[in-house]
Amino acid sequence: MKYLNEDEIKETLIKIKEHPLFDEWFEIVKDILLNEEFQKRRLFKHHKGSVWDHSIAVSFKAFKCSKKNLERRKNCAIAGLLHDFYPYAWQYSKELEEYTKVLYAQARLIEGLSIDNPTEITNLICDLISK
Repeated sequence: MKYLNEDEIKETLIKIKEHPLFDEWFEIVKDILLNEEFQKRRLFKHHKGSVWDHSIAVSFKAFKCSKKNLERRKNCAIAGLLHDFYPYAWQYSKELEEYTKVLYAQARLIEGLSIDNPTEITNLICDLISK
């Protein structure tokens, strides 16, 4: 699998790239989007697309819907992006059918994210993800 660089990622986000809030959102989530483990989610089927597509849509929508509070926007953008971040496609996994197992796997994977400028995964973000 070829991993995308920053410019390539922006090219895949055609639907939201022209929105006036795109640059602000992208700056918050850029490190996660550039993470190789997160980029593997482009291969995981979800709804009519991939986990990658779905998570970006949720993240951007949550970011836009949050009030003008910058910290809230940041938390919503990150939580939206990571809400379906599992080690593999959970819909097809007997081992992850139980909700608690899914949350456990998700938490372990988030802890293992290694990115150049780590985004602090706060308790609030973890709470938002679990809902």
